[in-house]
Amino acid sequence: MTPTLKTIHNFRDCGGGATVDGRHLRQGCLYRSGTLDDAQAADLRTLHTLGLKTIIDLRAPREKRKVPAQVDGTRRVDIPIELETRTREKIQPLMTKRGAEQEVVDILKQMYRDLADEVWPQARHLFQVLLNAEAYPVLIHCRAGKDRTGFMCALVEQAVGVEPVAIVQDYLETNHHFGLLTPRMVGLLKIFSFGRLQIENVRASLSAREEYLQAAFEQIEQGHGGLTAYLAKCGVTVCEIETLRGLLVD
Repeated sequence: MTPTLKTIHNFRDCGGGATVDGRHLRQGCLYRSGTLDDAQAADLRTLHTLGLKTIIDLRAPREKRKVPAQVDGTRRVDIPIELETRTREKIQPLMTKRGAEQEVVDILKQMYRDLADEVWPQARHLFQVLLNAEAYPVLIHCRAGKDRTGFMCALVEQAVGVEPVAIVQDYLETNHHFGLLTPRMVGLLKIFSFGRLQIENVRASLSAREEYLQAAFEQIEQGHGGLTAYLAKCGVTVCEIETLRGLLVD
């Protein structure tokens, strides 16, 4: 059972998803979350009790405003992905534009296509880390744990044969941790923006939507010849995929 953390948001175990051959993604091996920047001592101790050995940070250097939180017994691996910063710069002006929800959605779908097109070196680096049996348990995180972490975790889950419905379910779980605006939050946003923020635009930018992840899947399939060919472009061999299955699937 995944522990509840108070200062590390969107934290969960990726394990448990059914695979296409009737097995399951092993629990207690691969975790995901948002940033650890504001993590308090109690939550860091919890990560230590999980036996965490590797923390993979997908944030760009400009996003790191604090000294990384230290979890005893872990090593940190930086695999920066710059793409989300560029996307936020496109979305920000739309937050106060009326009727722009679909524009926000389209920008995010394009970001996921771009992730599929651009992060081959980062994917290779990630798989290299995960292919080392001594690296586990592993935590993958970015800023919110939604987009970059969502794509990379989905790619790993696809590679080891997790059922598509289970991959999407794991991705959408973010909405129970981050991205859903409560009535109180909506009220505060309206007050602090003097009523200028368009809540549907904000909601579209913060939430995990199946169509976002599906855009990346379609790009892998249509633009790169399917998952095996895509992983080969990332420098991940069929033999390595089988090795990873052995490490992550029960």
